Amino acid sequence: MKKQFVTLCTFIFFGSAISAQTTTGNINQQKQMEIGAIRDLHVSLLKKNELNGNNLQKKIRIEYLPAKAKASDLYVDIADTAELVSLIKSLKELNSNADSVKETDLNKPELSFQSPGGIEFQCYLVYEKTQALAGSGQAGTNEKYYVPATGKLYDGKTVYKDVKGTFIWKPVLLTPETNKTKDGFVIQGKRTYTIQLQKYVGASKVTLTSFEFKELISLLETSKNKMNS
Repeated sequence: MKKQFVTLCTFIFFGSAISAQTTTGNINQQKQMEIGAIRDLHVSLLKKNELNGNNLQKKIRIEYLPAKAKASDLYVDIADTAELVSLIKSLKELNSNADSVKETDLNKPELSFQSPGGIEFQCYLVYEKTQALAGSGQAGTNEKYYVPATGKLYDGKTVYKDVKGTFIWKPVLLTPETNKTKDGFVIQGKRTYTIQLQKYVGASKVTLTSFEFKELISLLETSKNKMNS
């Protein structure tokens, strides 16, 4: 009995791929059209056409593709319109509740959710120390305290003078809310958004600003319209 061999051929050209399994099988043509990008996060529309059966399928791809990379396997495809609509709705809800992650909160507040497709979104604070200026009224700094002094010292502190009168510099008292503030520095939180395409792959996480997060929502809404057109 003669053995039969099946040949698998793939041709790639200008962002399109055509694959043929056998002379009697289906020939699928796929094209990828980028809708937009934010940093290294790309949103594209994929069209897969079964040439023999003239069957067209569409899906949205969210992909992490750094500028120096030629290809990436860090992506998520969304083929179901209902799933895409649900994702957009969840992103809008996260954005509308982002004000609850207050930048003065030192208790590490966080908002997060994971889509059925495995994409995880977060909104949390990244803390940093900022130099506080004297007279700012911030804990850990000094403020002017006016005193009825005539000499060079008052309560062991040097006496200064301005148009309002004589004063000394006294430390601003710490309160329970600012007890992590010391040595003239103020601990301040910066609201940060992240999207992680694959839960257990740290390299698939992209950090976004508040503005970029809103831009991502806009890109996905555009994607939804193109998917339905």
